[in-house]
Amino acid sequence: MGCGVCAGICNAITMKSDTYGFYYPEVNLEKCVHCGKCVSICPMRLREQDMNILGEECWKEMGLSYRKETGYYLGVYEGIMPEYRPTSASGGFCTALLCELLNRNFVQSVYCAWQNHDADRFFISKRITTCDELKKCSGSAYYPIEISETVRSIRQNHEKTAIVCLPCQAAALRLEMKKDKHLRESIVFIIGLVCGGLPGKGMVEYIASDLDIDIHGVSRITFREKDAGVRCNNCQIKFYQDERQIAVSRFHGESFGFVYLNHILHNRGCDTCTDIFAEQADAVFGDAWFDENKQNELGTSICITRNPILDQIMRELGAKESNIDRMIQAQSNVGLINKKKTLSNYYRKYFKNQGYAVEAKEENAPKMKTYIRVILNEKLADRNRNAWHRYKSGKLPFDKLKKEWQRNIAWKKKARL
Repeated sequence: MGCGVCAGICNAITMKSDTYGFYYPEVNLEKCVHCGKCVSICPMRLREQDMNILGEECWKEMGLSYRKETGYYLGVYEGIMPEYRPTSASGGFCTALLCELLNRNFVQSVYCAWQNHDADRFFISKRITTCDELKKCSGSAYYPIEISETVRSIRQNHEKTAIVCLPCQAAALRLEMKKDKHLRESIVFIIGLVCGGLPGKGMVEYIASDLDIDIHGVSRITFREKDAGVRCNNCQIKFYQDERQIAVSRFHGESFGFVYLNHILHNRGCDTCTDIFAEQADAVFGDAWFDENKQNELGTSICITRNPILDQIMRELGAKESNIDRMIQAQSNVGLINKKKTLSNYYRKYFKNQGYAVEAKEENAPKMKTYIRVILNEKLADRNRNAWHRYKSGKLPFDKLKKEWQRNIAWKKKARL
């Protein structure tokens, strides 16, 4: 998956980037002592029942409620924080909570996505210590960020901290925190983000090529920056040279939507993941994708709390109480519940049969029709990735790559895959 936690705890592992812009761990066999720690904390090895057991260890004794779709939950909140909403991806809940944690000295630092101004690595996980800095980080990053350097930094600084991360990273951190005293004492809060899958850095490269932009001439990119007249569900990516915007691409009818919504350059490990709501995080934040909210320009937040301290802060911030059915429906509206909770085990079975080190449930025989659809989807994904590889190696012009992908996606929709 490329989360980077294993490289953060082992000097024999380095995170590398492949042709598609995904991170993966490269092991130096001369340094490796075969201790097995990396495998023991890898979130891609976790089955759904393993996730439930880990969740029970974290939350069950606290009397939290449980739903199969979300894992354990204490409170659910929905709405906006006006001060933070304009620069946030949705309603500003996450930024508001993190600022409170810093201002009230619950933590001395926050690790979250930061603009890196480097075309080879547009975003990194950075240590933030002030609310002003934190406001500059608010927003989304549909971009891979591995956290090996963050894990090393947390272990060295010995300070109370919060970390914003994806569900897979939250699970890996929880597994390591069970063994690692430094991390256990330092990471006070894990803040999760609702996740439906992560694209590789190749997605940004493809969009730039479609817009006839030299990616190495771009100083920074932004995701879901808000503009008057652009609905919040018409997500956009913007390209900048210094502070000058040079191009924009949106979801509806443009290259950003084409490559992202069709998952052409998404990490295939995401297909095997059952965790939408960062079930090992103290709180998780996402978008309230309801019809009434899609019409506005600024977006609306929805969140689950699992930690009593965070739940109390959300109440004190004036967040409107919601219910778990609303949280589930918000992501059902964009197809995540079915994809993650129903289809993921079919993908696990497929990849296991391909020789990958994943576990799949065996108690229920898979529906053959659904499994055949998964196989066809993966064969199509192979074709798309093969075309990308030929493009990157100079054997396929960009216009032919684009046409090949368009044909493949048109066939996929016609076949109702």
